[in-house]
Amino acid sequence: VVARSVGDAAAALAGDDPRRRLSAWCESGEREIAFLFPGLGGQYAGMGRGLYDAEPTFRGAVDRCAEILEPILGEDLRTILFEGGEPAAGEASQAKAPVDLKAMLRRGKMAAEGPLQQTRYAHPALFVIQYALARLWQSWGLAPSVLLGYSLGEYVAAVLGGTLELADALELVARRAQLIEELPAGGMIAVALPEDEAAALAAAVSPELAVSAVNGPEQTVVAGPAAAVTALEERMAADGVAGRRLQAGHAFHSPMMRPVAAAIEELVAGFELKPPRRPWISNVTGAEVRAEDAVDPAYWARHTVSPVRFARGIETLLAEPGRLLVELGPGQTLASLVLQHPAAAAASPTVLSALRHDYEREDDVAFALGALGKAWLAGARPEWPKVHGGERRRRLVLPTYPFERKRYWIVTSDVAQAPAESIEVGALAVPGWRRTEPLPANPRMAAARTRWWLLCGDLPGGDGLGDDGFADEVAARLVDRGATVERVAADEAPGRLVDLAAADRPAAILDLASAGLGLEGCGRLEALAAALAGEASPRTELWLAGSGLFDVVGGEVLDAGAGALAGALGPLAVHHGFAAAVVDVDPGAAGSPQRRRAVAQLVSELGSELASEPGSEPAGGPSAPGRAVAFRGPHRWRPAAEPAAEPAAAAESLAGAGFHLLFDGLGDPGHAFAEALTDTGAALVLVEPAGFPDREEWAGWLDSDASGSLLAERIRRAQALEESGAVVRIVGPERTDADAVAVVVARAREDFGDLGCVVYAPTAPVEESGAAGLDHLHRVALGLDALETSTAEARAALLVADAAVAPSDAGAGAAAAAAWSELL
Repeated sequence: VVARSVGDAAAALAGDDPRRRLSAWCESGEREIAFLFPGLGGQYAGMGRGLYDAEPTFRGAVDRCAEILEPILGEDLRTILFEGGEPAAGEASQAKAPVDLKAMLRRGKMAAEGPLQQTRYAHPALFVIQYALARLWQSWGLAPSVLLGYSLGEYVAAVLGGTLELADALELVARRAQLIEELPAGGMIAVALPEDEAAALAAAVSPELAVSAVNGPEQTVVAGPAAAVTALEERMAADGVAGRRLQAGHAFHSPMMRPVAAAIEELVAGFELKPPRRPWISNVTGAEVRAEDAVDPAYWARHTVSPVRFARGIETLLAEPGRLLVELGPGQTLASLVLQHPAAAAASPTVLSALRHDYEREDDVAFALGALGKAWLAGARPEWPKVHGGERRRRLVLPTYPFERKRYWIVTSDVAQAPAESIEVGALAVPGWRRTEPLPANPRMAAARTRWWLLCGDLPGGDGLGDDGFADEVAARLVDRGATVERVAADEAPGRLVDLAAADRPAAILDLASAGLGLEGCGRLEALAAALAGEASPRTELWLAGSGLFDVVGGEVLDAGAGALAGALGPLAVHHGFAAAVVDVDPGAAGSPQRRRAVAQLVSELGSELASEPGSEPAGGPSAPGRAVAFRGPHRWRPAAEPAAEPAAAAESLAGAGFHLLFDGLGDPGHAFAEALTDTGAALVLVEPAGFPDREEWAGWLDSDASGSLLAERIRRAQALEESGAVVRIVGPERTDADAVAVVVARAREDFGDLGCVVYAPTAPVEESGAAGLDHLHRVALGLDALETSTAEARAALLVADAAVAPSDAGAGAAAAAAWSELL
């Protein structure tokens, strides 16, 4: 369906006019395409005007040709083409306009005199329109495998085939037309007889008559002086031979053209002719042009004088069955000749016309798009983004057949003797906590308490357990239990481990300070882990202690930065090959009973063996290895998997959402979420990094040297989402700015309605070490904080936070990002 508006499309789809609603089936695979270029006779003032106004590619080709021709013609060809002719009216509906009967009946008679009835203007005008049509269809992604022109049309085929340069062809067509116009007037007549019978009849009337074209088994054209053609016309009427006088002022392709042959050969000799890169069929022979003929100036002289062997050309063209033939010129003269040829029955070609005839009053653009649609139905594969240029187009899913669902199932009585037991399967699990009994005493615990401890506790600027005397109390308690405690800086600890191992004194590291630094502690912790990597053994242990790391009993106020750091320890331990544990204690105030209990709990835990306990999960929940312990009051807690709540309520709430908010929705894995959410019918508001190009710049990016970049891939993904039917809005606020994100959410709620799903999936690469990883981690953390603040009022139905990094093989920054997502 070709339509001008939504209402027009609905009317066409609901109506029963077969001219507006087309459908077809074709075999799989791309069809081979041939371009056909007609000769004189169908040209009219205003031909292609609608395409010139609406299609930049067509307009650019016409403008370029007109500029080349102006010094030769002495006039602007566009004035000659479009003055005195208006494009067919574009009604509000694209319904097929009625045929202009007067114009139709005028066919075969000399039309009213005008510039396009003069040879010097008609030839270049028709060439330019056909060339512009070819460039338009090529810009839509439809390239021909073979070319066939009729008379003047062969020059267009030679240009597209690579033999003639455009400027040379324009000069040849214009100079040739000027030479022909100086010749005596002549005439042409179509005779419904085979070539030999038509030639004999013409010779009986006048020796000045000759066959000028053979268009079919019984379609021959005879040309000669006007008086002789009139005499032949009278003889045909007397003998009952069907025929039709053609609209021509000269006897083209006949001996009357011989006076200009030498001048044409001389002119072409000055051009650089090249062997064809794309095959085209010769009018002189009716076969595929030979390279030696194409580059021979004498060939082009013979082309002007010799009869057009179009019937043979059709046979050559149809030797390859199933081709799609597109006539690029006004009307459908060549399409009719092809379909009337006997070879068409076996070859089964599909023949289309790309430009309306003068008597057809349909809009030029609608006619061309209709032809393109028919080509697609026939198996052609247009590149639709190129067809629509810079316009926004979205693929919509139309409603399917309205099945009237009616149940015919036979109801039977229950036959079971006893009800079957209901079994719940497929339950989802989420991280949780379970209260455990204190660890039982064992002989190894006493030995562990007497080991050598490297205590990292003093760190200026931190607010962890290393301050307020807590580290001193822990050290004193360990010494009381028989351990040796050595206070060291974090960067000194690995070296001391080596020294102690050489003296056969197994040691462990207790870090009381890093958790107090929050996110900045990632760098300290990662450096410590990396240093341990070269010295670690299965007996090497790293303990991290802090406060407010986990929400154990629900509703706790957490230090999210410290919690993210705690989540990073387990993956680092696995990656670097040492044992690790995290202990969350409430230190209380100095001198308080809570302080004494916290010190005792931590020291007791330090004497335990670092092995997973039965029925518990590793440190940080199911997503991270290691061990985590939390103390709340007198009770000890360990991570454990808990059944997830039924997600049906969240899924139902998405159905009525007006929009979804996705951070990095064009990256990985955000794009996967975006694709899945297109099925909800809600708009997609994508928050992309700063500097994402405006929509008007997308085409330039995709056509530039940066077409293989990650940014270009994101642009292509955005286009694909729109083509699938989604409404896409791309914004670029600073994602760490809660106010800026809140403005984006507020505007989207005004335009689209309620917020449905929020996806936060940062995709920037996280280095395993260094400032780059920490900077990204800070931005992830701040972004999540801003997201939580800005969407609080909107009450998102579902939040998906994806750190986009597997925590088991990443650096501290990456693993902490994953832990932060879990905390949120």
